[in-house]
Amino acid sequence: MRSYIVDSNILFSALYNPASRAGKMVLEAIEGSMVLHSTEHVKEEMHDLLCKKLEHTEEEAVAIVLDLPIHWMGRRMYMDLLNEGSVKEVGEADCSLVVCSFLLNHPLVTGDKRLKKAGSDMVQIISLKEVGN
Repeated sequence: MRSYIVDSNILFSALYNPASRAGKMVLEAIEGSMVLHSTEHVKEEMHDLLCKKLEHTEEEAVAIVLDLPIHWMGRRMYMDLLNEGSVKEVGEADCSLVVCSFLLNHPLVTGDKRLKKAGSDMVQIISLKEVGN
């Protein structure tokens, strides 16, 4: 079964436009033909985005995030492996995705060019267009 690490941009796009490539990816995860993973950092970022950008209540945001078909990787699993230099360059949340991708040996799906550059020598980083190819 195909497995991927996803960032908040992918998840937000899926929620904002379920007919998008990102939305179809999440639907495949719901149907069980794909497995999606992400980090605790992304979980928190999604909560914040839902409250701030889409004006959901706290309770709605919590429910939406919990309903996403994501296997959330807890901080304990990756915090010790975050590289201080990389964290300064791209941020802790993005670094957590690269570490998660490394640990699980799954491609990281993102549209973030800065993240692609920062992690490309460690893990496979792909765009939505490349999912399933």
